[in-house]
Amino acid sequence: GYLSVLSECLSGAGQNAFGVAAIEVWTLQKNELVRSRDGYWRDPVFPETPNLERLENTSHPQHVATERLVPGLGVAGTIWADVYGNTKLGKWFDLKQLSQDEDQ
Repeated sequence: GYLSVLSECLSGAGQNAFGVAAIEVWTLQKNELVRSRDGYWRDPVFPETPNLERLENTSHPQHVATERLVPGLGVAGTIWADVYGNTKLGKWFDLKQLSQDEDQ
C-alpha cells in the first residue's frame, strides 16, 4: 500500500541526501497539520538519544506523542506557514533556533 511506498521514498531520499538526520511528512487536514502515519524516517547512522527515544518509542513511559498542529505553531507549523504559497524550493531553516523559540 501507499504507506510502504511512503516509507521507501523517505528512506531513499534521506539516505541519498548526505547529512539529513531525519525527515517528517505532514499533511494539511481540515486546517490542521497532521504527521502522516509512517511519515517519519531517521538515518540509523545518527545514534539514538534519550530524547529521540521519547519521540520514537511509543512504549516509552515518557513518550511524547505527535500532536495535530495549527499552521504557524510548532516547528512543522512554522515551516508550513512560512513556505505556503512560496514558489522557491529548497528554503533552509535554522531548526535549532526554531526549537529554542519560546513561542513554539
